[in-house]
Amino acid sequence: MTRTSVVPVGRVLLPVLVGLLGAWGCVRFDTEEEAYCQRNPETCGTPSGDAGTSPPAPVERVSARGQFSLALRSDGSVWAWGKNEEGQLGDADTSVHKAPTRVENLGGVSQVAAGFSHSLALRAGKVWFWGAKASGAVQLPLVEAPGLSGITAIAAGAYHSLALDPSKSVWIWGRHGATINGDTPRLVEGLPRIKAIAAGNAHSLALGEDGSVWAWGNNEFGQLGLDSPSESDTPVKVAGLPATIEFIAGGGNHSLARDATGAVWAWGNNNHGQLGDGTIGGKRSTPERVVGLGDITDVAAGYEHSLALTRDNDIQAWGRDSSGQLGNDAEQYNPTSQDRALPVKTYGLTRVTSLSAGYSHSLAILNGGLLFAWGSNQGERLGVGQAGDTLGTPRPVTFLP
Repeated sequence: MTRTSVVPVGRVLLPVLVGLLGAWGCVRFDTEEEAYCQRNPETCGTPSGDAGTSPPAPVERVSARGQFSLALRSDGSVWAWGKNEEGQLGDADTSVHKAPTRVENLGGVSQVAAGFSHSLALRAGKVWFWGAKASGAVQLPLVEAPGLSGITAIAAGAYHSLALDPSKSVWIWGRHGATINGDTPRLVEGLPRIKAIAAGNAHSLALGEDGSVWAWGNNEFGQLGLDSPSESDTPVKVAGLPATIEFIAGGGNHSLARDATGAVWAWGNNNHGQLGDGTIGGKRSTPERVVGLGDITDVAAGYEHSLALTRDNDIQAWGRDSSGQLGNDAEQYNPTSQDRALPVKTYGLTRVTSLSAGYSHSLAILNGGLLFAWGSNQGERLGVGQAGDTLGTPRPVTFLP
């Protein structure tokens, strides 16, 4: 495996970032970076060709779970790249897409969610689906999920999907742990009024209006907050959390929550330190605070790593770093120790507004709508237009015209 890192950060990465951010009005860039942006207008957002050409629509949302990525731009268009064996990129061409390609016949979208081999989009209260179905068959072209309307939020697990309706009820479909729900959404019973949803690989999370967290599905690693490894088809309230939880995220086999004080809580699998408690190995069903974090505004849970966005708009990362998915390779890297049991700073990114964590890769949106990616590039899931199996530092995602 080829691993690419940049040392030192100030000599290589920051000049490039300065140029890119300058193109979006953040800072002034010099001639070298200006030339870069003239060669890459789709990356920097600078017009090329005719003087009246408009810059591309900024990226507003991004989602990753498997070996592909989805992006939603401010014009409502959806873009996809990476692996496509099961049509998860929205077209019948099952070859790898090296750069973001627009999903055809889909506009006016407000949210996207990426599963392991399927994709979701929310448009005008309706949920659209494409890729692998619960039966294993491929759904192309995209189709509307039946029986749903007025939907306000969506989430995608590895092989299941969630939707939140106006009555604050949750719907589920697909393969959820050992349970196969089929391709028709069904109502999840036993939940209070819910204000947010999140999906892990084979478990689901729901945030109650009262700040309580509920979980169901696979519990092999304690990701539901239960001591027993048995699955639970019925939602259970996660004990040990403060009553002020405001945000939740589901990883491969671990769960994250952020409370009103900005503290982050974690439970589930800790085989690579993804719980951030200073230890590596084992599992934990009781939520505990991630060490050293405060003033956090957003969290994302990858397959075996975790990300947090600070109030200063930079990223803290912990867990598995086998492919550079923590983005801290600008410091001295020890190839024999690829796990981080405590948060480390992702280098070179500032003014971050949103993030997502996938299967050994990470994504972040900067203020102004510029998208960066780092980590595993197998299957071209980063979309950075650069060769190499891994990238240990963030690079701008290259959108096709």
